[in-house]
Amino acid sequence: MSLTTEKRIAMEKRILKTAIEELISHGFTITIRHDGEPTDINNSTDVAAIIEEAHGVDECHIDVKSETEQGLVFFVYGNDGYDCICDYTVNLKPYLVETFELADKLELESD
Repeated sequence: MSLTTEKRIAMEKRILKTAIEELISHGFTITIRHDGEPTDINNSTDVAAIIEEAHGVDECHIDVKSETEQGLVFFVYGNDGYDCICDYTVNLKPYLVETFELADKLELESD
């Protein structure tokens, strides 16, 4: 694994961890799907288990729900690192402020 690959993976994990922690702090639980299929992570708040399952593949869907809202964050790994959030439901944007700020910071640092 090259240093560039190591840096990319570290960025992805940092963004993923920030997103998971931020969503959980706002009362969301996390369910992970790979290729549309559910995994063992279902309505979880276990950050370490979520990260392990979510970063063990090339892409994953993270379904989130709280008592009042639900949404999706789609992660794709292997590009530039800072861009691993490929898509998300717009209603989650207020709950991912720190995550998007981190991604922007990492993008600027990588230039």
